[in-house]
Amino acid sequence: MTEANRESILKTLYREFGASLLQSIALERCSRRTEFDEEQFVNCYPYLPHLVDLAKDIAAGIGGSDSRVVNRCLQIFESHRMQLAAQPIGALVSLDKMYEAVESALPREKRNDILAIGRRFEGDKDYPGMAPRVVKALCLMEFVGTDLPRTTPNIAALLVQRVPEPPPVLAVAAILGHMNDAQFVRWTDDGWELYDFNELRRMANTLEGLSSAVGIVNPRLPGWHNDLLQGFKKLLARGLGWYTRPLLEFVTAVSQLLKRIEWALSHLSANMTPPDVIGKNTVAIEHLAMSVTALEARLEQSEKKRAAAAVSVQEQLDLLHEQMMEIDWSLARQDVRHRIDTNHVKERTAYIIGLFGTGRRYINEVVVQNIGERSKYFRDTVRLHPGPTPMIYSGHATMKYVSRAQELPPVMNRILGAVESRFADLIFAYRHPLDSVLTNWVWWRTYIRDHRSISGIAQRYENTDELCLDLDRNFLEFKSFAEGDPGFFEGEPGLRFLSFREFVEETELHFNSATLTLRLEDFMINASREFSKIAEVMSVDVDLSRSYVIPPKSKPFGYRAVRDGVPQFRDFIDGLDAETKRRIEKIGYDLRP
Repeated sequence: MTEANRESILKTLYREFGASLLQSIALERCSRRTEFDEEQFVNCYPYLPHLVDLAKDIAAGIGGSDSRVVNRCLQIFESHRMQLAAQPIGALVSLDKMYEAVESALPREKRNDILAIGRRFEGDKDYPGMAPRVVKALCLMEFVGTDLPRTTPNIAALLVQRVPEPPPVLAVAAILGHMNDAQFVRWTDDGWELYDFNELRRMANTLEGLSSAVGIVNPRLPGWHNDLLQGFKKLLARGLGWYTRPLLEFVTAVSQLLKRIEWALSHLSANMTPPDVIGKNTVAIEHLAMSVTALEARLEQSEKKRAAAAVSVQEQLDLLHEQMMEIDWSLARQDVRHRIDTNHVKERTAYIIGLFGTGRRYINEVVVQNIGERSKYFRDTVRLHPGPTPMIYSGHATMKYVSRAQELPPVMNRILGAVESRFADLIFAYRHPLDSVLTNWVWWRTYIRDHRSISGIAQRYENTDELCLDLDRNFLEFKSFAEGDPGFFEGEPGLRFLSFREFVEETELHFNSATLTLRLEDFMINASREFSKIAEVMSVDVDLSRSYVIPPKSKPFGYRAVRDGVPQFRDFIDGLDAETKRRIEKIGYDLRP
């Protein structure tokens, strides 16, 4: 491809997708400019213009005051850019790709930590492969320092890797949630932060210097007056030997223990494995446990002598305890308990619930992108608490019928109990059941046949005509699915899925019990207005005038075109029983042509 042709294609790409791209990469709570024009896009491609400036800040953060390291990092970035320029048109350099470019310039311990954390979570069942990208981006953002809050939306915006691609906000939120639960990241005033175990190494080295200084007289300038003072201080130091000797022994013991703890953590980091084979690290875990026990005993005996050093030691000790608990829970194959911020006592736990195929994931993205600080408490799972929390949980669940891919009725009963006790809110997301049944049929048959998940019908069919043709040819299969026939899932072990009649009944039950009901079709009309309802229920302080909520991509009432194109589907609708039709009308939909 000639340079002129390439430039022409890039300009066309910008004209077609530039507006949506600028929206996808926008950063919140910072003054960094992410806007650019067509010329800037072409000149910087495959970097985006604001990433060029970001690369300079990252290089400075890695190199510090060493200009040679900074220049080397910038040269690597430029070399990396030239290599990626040969990628298919539309591919972008995301922040995780920038990490790969300068990885060799990072300290070995830091590289090992990033590699270990990425491996630990890369097999996430919902977002496989996303964890290494998130942790690499977070690592580089920490080098930037100021004016780049490490919030979930900002991390997602910096991970966009193709021009037409939306930011993976939901995936980033889920991965950060898992890493936060396992105590690999924590939330700070500047956003998400990786736990830095190098602090233990620095502390051990510092303690060595402090131990040699205990009881030592500080030097003074020559002169008879200072010599006299020095002699007096040395005499006093000898007289206080009974006091300084135990203190020196204490500091030395703490230093030795920290080195043993450092070794155990380094060993675990280098050999970190998934929970089902974590037993291979038994030796390191035993060393870590013995070190923690010994350090606790020493701290208890020397409580009056530990002074300022003990404060930092105790903080690291607490962190180690949490890491040990995570390992124990993994070995026992138990769920990790959530750490709840008790300062948010006025907030109530929020549950975003939908039946499978109702657009719940879109609602999740809206919430995470626009809910502000509270988005750090979002989890794409369902957990139960005996009192109010700031957590936001999301999941599929049924109230009456047992179904695959959805939480069981007892879970919903406990959520409803929390709602009735007024320390939780239930937000129910739904759409027209006939749109849902078509989506679910396409999703499950794709999953069973091709062993892959899709985001919607449009990912399987290019247009409605293709869907109608496939449905007409395989209508008996569709009917089997709509009737809840377990045979539809033959060869796939597990529960059956809801029949269409049960799906509609479940929708009505949720509709009658929810604190707030949200129709996906209403978001297609005015997404900002619908989001304001969520903000009101959650009692969050957000500036709605500055929020721009992207409408869903799904086509509203798409079943109508299918009904017109497939006579058998029209007969299926006409043949619905009277109670099912009544329920569909009660939740706000009209079945008339």
